[in-house]
Amino acid sequence: MKIDTANWEKFLITDWFDLSLPQGDLQVKKVEDGKVPLITPSNSNNGLLKRISALSKSTKYSAKALTVDMFGNAYYQEEDFFVTAHGHVNVLIPKFEINEYTGNFVATVIRTLFLKKYGFSEMCTQKVLKKESVPLPATSDRKPDWVYMESYMKRVMDESEKRIECLKKGLD
Repeated sequence: MKIDTANWEKFLITDWFDLSLPQGDLQVKKVEDGKVPLITPSNSNNGLLKRISALSKSTKYSAKALTVDMFGNAYYQEEDFFVTAHGHVNVLIPKFEINEYTGNFVATVIRTLFLKKYGFSEMCTQKVLKKESVPLPATSDRKPDWVYMESYMKRVMDESEKRIECLKKGLD
């Protein structure tokens, strides 16, 4: 699905998100299994390493936030979650009303740009994120066009679901 980039503007990440790193040293070997996602640097599965106990001794983040790891992998988190310690995963807490569609749109833009920029030699740290800007669709008053982002992602999801249904029918 083609995207219209004619009315995009660059926005500082910190204009729309507060940046956070977890407090406490969450050691994967020492946590109990549970139901809360533990997010780690990863290029797959939304960064999910495993599910751990809600009683883990670290910062538990609320759903509807983004995570950006040291390599530039960015994901929208739909559930409350923990992140691994040592600054390897940054949490972007929105300063606006976010939903799965706008969250996934912004995460996709960040991931697309950052995976080309960051890696072991130059990591995406909180210090770096404070200076980063990303292009997003903009309204005529030069603010992010959240309505466009939401409707675009809804169309993408609808098309994907239709394709999955066609594949399922072909397997029957």
